[in-house]
Amino acid sequence: MNKYNKIHEFLLMKSKKFSALHSLIKSNGVLSIERDEISFFEFLVKTIISQQISSKAANSIWKKIVVQSKKLNVEINELFRRKNSEEILTKIGISARKLEYLKYINKEIYSGNLREKDLKNLGIKNLKKILKSYKGIGDWTCHMLGIFYFGQTNIWPKSDLIINKFIKTLNNDNHNLIDLEKEFSPYLSILAIHVWKHFD
Repeated sequence: MNKYNKIHEFLLMKSKKFSALHSLIKSNGVLSIERDEISFFEFLVKTIISQQISSKAANSIWKKIVVQSKKLNVEINELFRRKNSEEILTKIGISARKLEYLKYINKEIYSGNLREKDLKNLGIKNLKKILKSYKGIGDWTCHMLGIFYFGQTNIWPKSDLIINKFIKTLNNDNHNLIDLEKEFSPYLSILAIHVWKHFD
């Protein structure tokens, strides 16, 4: 039995006392963390442009960034360092504010002040401590990075709108507060993926 099969069995067992949640997990089947083969900076670009806009709009902007980097024959991190980057990237649809954040983060990575290798083995608390010192990076971005880039299995992104909505619904159905973090640790990331899949 592989890792994700074991996690699935754990989630099924733990959710038995919450019928709606148990049905949801059972219906979804075994889920795993799927990671895009992109760089640390590229992941931050994708995540930061996703903030406060629809996933459809964010995907459209990301595709245009990829097209531009191929057209100019440069890596995405180089695209953000070009002299005419503002003109190119705002035309694509990145807001001036997000572009400012991303250009600064890119500069910090390029200069060696922000290094992926210093972050990858950190727990979410310490990961947040470092990353949230950068404008444009909040709890949600840290959670997405922890789960979908570093593959951490025990992050509960309660600042996410869908997760938040789910918690409220579940608590209303059970007429009392359920401590999901206590109940489903150490596999909260996989529980979150189940919730996202259900509401997708």
